[in-house]
Amino acid sequence: GSFNASLCVIAIAAALAGPAGAQQTDKILSGYGYAVDGNTLAIGADSVRIAGVMAPLLNQRGEDQIARSYPAGLYARDVLASFVAERPIACRVVPQHSKEKDGQGRYFGICAAGDTQDIGAALVQRGWAMVDRSGDTAAYGNYAELESRAKARASRAIEALVKLQPNVAHVERAGAFQDIATEQLAGGDVF
Repeated sequence: GSFNASLCVIAIAAALAGPAGAQQTDKILSGYGYAVDGNTLAIGADSVRIAGVMAPLLNQRGEDQIARSYPAGLYARDVLASFVAERPIACRVVPQHSKEKDGQGRYFGICAAGDTQDIGAALVQRGWAMVDRSGDTAAYGNYAELESRAKARASRAIEALVKLQPNVAHVERAGAFQDIATEQLAGGDVF
């Protein structure tokens, strides 16, 4: 019930005590909400921009390793939504350059929900956001280290995929399918 949700919000707020040296306020925005985009939450009438990270814009597209386009902004929003779905959210307001809100009226905040104690760190760690070096981010956790690790994991995964090239291809030639060595493939071969 609402009593359990209140206790959960209090526990989350306690986890948001913030790192030493971080400029922060005692203002905590809490309740149930939803992801607006890859780094913005709506909690009641308030909007919160996750401090210290940048995610793809909602309409931004990305490109995978084989040049296929995908909706990166929508995917980032969905990842953020997965952290907050049906969970109470608590965000401690952390001013950036002495301002509590950005130009769009969103509070800057470090947020937690459910088992995720720092949503910004979780987004960076999973590769769906990167460190926003334009703000007062140095004190808000080790986002840069998490970003480095995520990039290294992605590089290793790409290298492993490149090594998975097949030796043989199943190709149609002269109306019949046959298995041939990949180095013998020719332009126009149908797989």
